[in-house]
Formats: sequence, structure tokens, C-alpha cells
Amino acid sequence: MGNDSTTDRIAKVLTSHKRQLAANKMVAAYLRDMILSGELGVGERLPGELELGELFQVGRSTVREAIKVLESERLVEISRGAGGGTFVSMPQFDDLEESLGTLLTIMVREEGITIDELIEIREILEVRAVEIAATKRLKDSIDAMKASLPDPGTEDRLTVKEFFASTGSFHLALLSGTGNRALAAFGRPIYSALHRRAVRETAGIGVWRHVLDDHRRFIELIEAGDAKAAADLMRQHLVGAKPIYQYLSSEEEEKESKEEE
Repeated sequence: MGNDSTTDRIAKVLTSHKRQLAANKMVAAYLRDMILSGELGVGERLPGELELGELFQVGRSTVREAIKVLESERLVEISRGAGGGTFVSMPQFDDLEESLGTLLTIMVREEGITIDELIEIREILEVRAVEIAATKRLKDSIDAMKASLPDPGTEDRLTVKEFFASTGSFHLALLSGTGNRALAAFGRPIYSALHRRAVRETAGIGVWRHVLDDHRRFIELIEAGDAKAAADLMRQHLVGAKPIYQYLSSEEEEKESKEEE
């Protein structure tokens, strides 16, 4: 066969593949809309691949790929064996955190979201969060904040990663102290994405020691129920941390640039 016929055959395959991809998205989009609108309720079983294929006038493989998309979005669960099938599922808070965390990490790395923007989001969330925590004074949360602090006198022996793990645990416990699961689920990935970008073994921890003092003061204010003072301290705390995050992030960007040369 000549080049023209080969090109034609390849073009037909590509066209068919594109149509299948478009059909996958179409089926997934219709089912997703029905799930999000409540037309398909949690626990409801979807028709089988053959029946869905007839309804959408597509092949079983197209339906199968569409279901895989919905499964990856935690909108359906597939159960095997007798009585099995595809069922509409309820996403959990862990799913929300995982998905948001993955997207944020990629967008921060590719500069779709800047360090400054992440810090601004933290200011919006955590100033209000510490106010609520000081109002509710949840014992489990306060205990977790206390547990996040290193033992007195050990600060100088902490590695940078250990130090950030400590501060991370504190802020996550603080978010949990709001008693608002959704707020905590949104806040944790933001904090994690920021730290993944900023934490570097080469950075000295001297500039971070004041952070521990702030954390101890936060605990005192929350236990005392002083929401206003806690909110004021959080504003100062995040303003002070901003140039440090910017410095550590710019250091990493310079390192990555050199590695690419």
C-alpha cells in the first residue's frame, strides 16, 4: 500500500479514538450531573454496562471508561460478586483533602498558584479558625496542639523537617479545634501544599524559633477563651512567616533552575 492509504488508515483510527474519548466524557458528564443534582441518590445502583450502552447509544467499552472516570472522582463504587454492581457513593472528607491536596501541590509547583496566594488563603481561614477555636475550647484539639510542641530544650536539636512537622501538626490541630470538618478539610491541603514548596533541609531553623513561642501563646489564649487576642496574634504570626516562606520558595526555584541547565 502507498503512503496515502497508510495515512488514511491512521487518520480513521485517530478519528475513531477521538470519538470514543468524546463519548466517554459525554456519558461521564451526564451521569455526574445526575449524581450531583440528586437525581441519582447515594447507594443507588446504576444500570449495567449493556443497558447504559443502549441508553447512550455507545459501546460497552465506552461506558466502562466513563464509569472509571466517575470512580476516580469517588462518585461511584464498584462492587464485585453476587449482588455487586456500580453504586452511587458519598465522597468522604479524606477524599476531598486528597483531591484538593494533589491539585494544589501541582498548581503551586507549576506556579498556577503562588506562595503569596496560599498565604493569603491561610490568613482568611486561620484568623477566623483561631477565633472559633478560642470560643469552643475543644479539649481534644487543645491537647493535640500541646502534643505538637517539642519537649522544652530540644528545639536546637530538631531538623528542619522535624520542625515543620511540629508546626504542621499544630496548625492542623488548630483547624480541627473549630469543630468544622469542612473547614479542616479545606485548610489541611493548603497548609501541606505550602510546606511542600517551602521546607528545605538547607534552611536554618533559627528564624523559626519564634514560631514555637507563638504556638505556646496561642494555646494560652485559646484556653483562656480570648478570641480577639488570638485572632490578632494569628495575623501577626502569618505576616511574620510570609517573607520566610517567600525566601525558602525562591531558594528552591533557583535550585531547580540550576538543575535544569
